[in-house]
Formats: sequence, structure tokens, C-alpha cells
Amino acid sequence: MQQAADIEYLRHWGDLWHVYVTGLFLHSYLKSGRDTRVVPSDEKDFAVLLETLVLEKAVYELRYELNNRPDWLMIPVQGIEQTLR
Repeated sequence: MQQAADIEYLRHWGDLWHVYVTGLFLHSYLKSGRDTRVVPSDEKDFAVLLETLVLEKAVYELRYELNNRPDWLMIPVQGIEQTLR
């Protein structure tokens, strides 16, 4: 029973870490790419591009796990689910 509580406790901190690191990365990426043609200047265009790339990566991971580690399939499935929400 303790293990389930530990998992939920750690999941909370893992989610916070993920949000923080993702935000920090995006902030730095946008700051360094602001005046380039790599980063769309329109925020909506950037959001669509980012979501597309994240979804593409998650689908790649799904295929990889399906072929190599089927027990891990839920990890990319959860990523795809989060992206589509």
C-alpha cells in the first residue's frame, strides 16, 4: 500500500518538474531563435508547429516501444493523449 502512495507523491513532483523544465527550455529556445526564420513569429503558428512536433515524436516513440518494449507502451500513449487534449 505504501508503494502506491509513493508513486502518487512522486508523480506530483515529476509533473511539476516536467512543467518547469519544459517552460525553461521553451523560454530559452524562443529567446535564442526570436530573430530567425526557424521560429515562427506568430504565436498561433508556433503553437501548431510545437504541437505537431511533440505529437510526431510521441508517435515515433509509440512505434519504437511497440517493436522493442511493449510493456512500456503506456508511456507514449499517455504523451499522445496529453498532446491531443
